[in-house]
Amino acid sequence: MSVMKSELLVTKTRLPQLPLDWIARPYLSSKLIEALRHKVVLVLAPAGYGKTTMVIEALRDTKQPVGWVSLDFADNIPGNFLTYFVTALQSVVPEIGQPILNALQSPQPPPTNLLLTALVNSISARKEDFVLVLDDYHTIESQAVHDAVTFIVEHLPQQFHLIIASRIDPPLPLARWRVNGVIAEIRADDLSFTNEEAEAFFKKITGAALSEKDIATLQNRTEGWVAGLKMTALSLRVKKEISAYISVFSGSNRYVLDYLAEEVLNHQSANTRQFLLETSILERVCGPLCDAVTERRDSQSMLVQVDTHGQSPWHFTGQASLDLNPGPPAISHTH
Repeated sequence: MSVMKSELLVTKTRLPQLPLDWIARPYLSSKLIEALRHKVVLVLAPAGYGKTTMVIEALRDTKQPVGWVSLDFADNIPGNFLTYFVTALQSVVPEIGQPILNALQSPQPPPTNLLLTALVNSISARKEDFVLVLDDYHTIESQAVHDAVTFIVEHLPQQFHLIIASRIDPPLPLARWRVNGVIAEIRADDLSFTNEEAEAFFKKITGAALSEKDIATLQNRTEGWVAGLKMTALSLRVKKEISAYISVFSGSNRYVLDYLAEEVLNHQSANTRQFLLETSILERVCGPLCDAVTERRDSQSMLVQVDTHGQSPWHFTGQASLDLNPGPPAISHTH
């Protein structure tokens, strides 16, 4: 049985507010709105790239009705997922899906495929375009939920548009959707701050203007990573020698480390955290070298896993060079 509607966390289905330090990025908003010609828009980047903020900014002024679900690990229960999915749709189209919610809350709900068919038919009855956002999709690990999303996408009419924001590539049939023109994608390269945006961002947070050289240095060190730039700005509030601090800024900054602990490492399995800890001394990582250091035999697969998931510290700190081509152990200084 799914969560009862009276027990729903209402903030999960509300469009979040823009953060106070938000910087307008109209070209990104235009890119997302243009992408909505497709049935699915995948917004994919590691933690701290401003995925949610970008989606909120782009959709806040759209004329299309927008539903929103902020997913979490509890939504791996298919009944919970469908309950929030339908509730979010009802926030913009009240007549959609009430019989489905009633069925989900019954002692013995019908088979999922019947509920999904009824949901698709209910949505298809609406002729106007509308949008549903599934934020934090990386929290979904249930194959049953992935299968439900696949069914919904592949049977819905063109007027329904689904935005999926995730830190990792979801196990959905992305290749087939690309070939069929179903999906558009916005990734980390698109979300990275430009020099001009970084300059405006720093001025808004610190009140200070940075030189072109300092901005270029920060962009080089953070690769436009929004969270990294923000944590640098927080640090600069109490620094007098700004240029000197920027020249030595790295992933060892306290704010960066706190962020990595809260948003990245705490979400890993105990096995993955132990692997990252044991290999953290290396300046270059590859499978054979990590095997030698950790006395494991699966380091290559572990490296592929953390890199594919976009959750390794190397994505954020630049502290190590990652070599996914299995070969002889080697150490090389990269910074």
